[in-house]
Amino acid sequence: MNEPTREKRTAYLVLLTQPSAGVRIETVRFLRERGLPVLAQHGNIALEALATPEEAETLSELGIFAAVLKSAMKQQHVERLSDQQRRVVELWNTRFSAGYVKGEQRAQELRGRSWDDPKLDAPGPYSAVEPEEFLEFVREYEDRTGERVATKANEKSEGPPRGAEFGRFERRLADRYEDPSVAYHLARLAARLGSPYWEYVLDLSPEFIQAWWDRFFREEDCWRMTGEQSVGIVVVESSRRDGPTFSTAERNEVCREIVDGLNFLAATHPGGDLSWVLDFQFARIDVADGEVSEENCPSSGSIEAHWRDPAMGEVSYNGNSYSANWAGVGAYREHLDHVLETTIRAIHELSE
Repeated sequence: MNEPTREKRTAYLVLLTQPSAGVRIETVRFLRERGLPVLAQHGNIALEALATPEEAETLSELGIFAAVLKSAMKQQHVERLSDQQRRVVELWNTRFSAGYVKGEQRAQELRGRSWDDPKLDAPGPYSAVEPEEFLEFVREYEDRTGERVATKANEKSEGPPRGAEFGRFERRLADRYEDPSVAYHLARLAARLGSPYWEYVLDLSPEFIQAWWDRFFREEDCWRMTGEQSVGIVVVESSRRDGPTFSTAERNEVCREIVDGLNFLAATHPGGDLSWVLDFQFARIDVADGEVSEENCPSSGSIEAHWRDPAMGEVSYNGNSYSANWAGVGAYREHLDHVLETTIRAIHELSE
């Protein structure tokens, strides 16, 4: 006799009745004990979890949650929420807005297309190592060893390679260091660093390459994407009248895209226990627009600090403020991790 097939689990928003760290910890434990994957945690306000309609109905009947939502909450109910609850629910409701649904349909139509498609722009380069982290590591290495890592970056070098030229540059790196993985990461890091560093990364010493690899690409780091992972999302716009800003709908759509992308990873995690602990920050900064040029776009590494640093000066998290520089980014990450570790310890203590 065949066993009945369980309905497919889909995403639900679980809104906490009494938002607090303790209630969130208890709720995460409660859901996991029932086998429900917790994809995302919106501070102490709400959780996004996977459940079947039957499982979700059971949660609703318990009467311990403010809401268990599969679809958008009606506006008359949204208006009764606290400001913090309203922000989370409006972000959830964005999933069902006409603009967001249209964007999802467009993404589905583009799926599987090559970046050579004339209708698509090539993606900006992604680097696993931030430019500032690399340059800070260079300084630390040179101070520790007393040796220069490479010749000085050429401020007058030509712009970054594009398309096929980028592929040739990556192959030059592979030939130089006899390691395609090193070449892959260095090529994309150089794209973020900007044109002065294209020749620089071809002249790194073998000892430095080994130290750099050990620092940023240790094998055990690849296995850490499990359990609770803190994510800080800082949305930046101009405070100037003629500066770039988001409409409320645009801001929510951008944030929702980020959450749904993260949730996809959590939902497909082989262990089923990956969960994102989210902190959204919205910064308005009084700086002039950066130059939109061939040098700066699509790679924004050379102008990122221009807007990122003052944005960090506007961030406030768990009673902490931050310096408007790269050190502020590091401090924010450390505070996110500290709060997360404290939460994890509390969950473990409750489970014992």
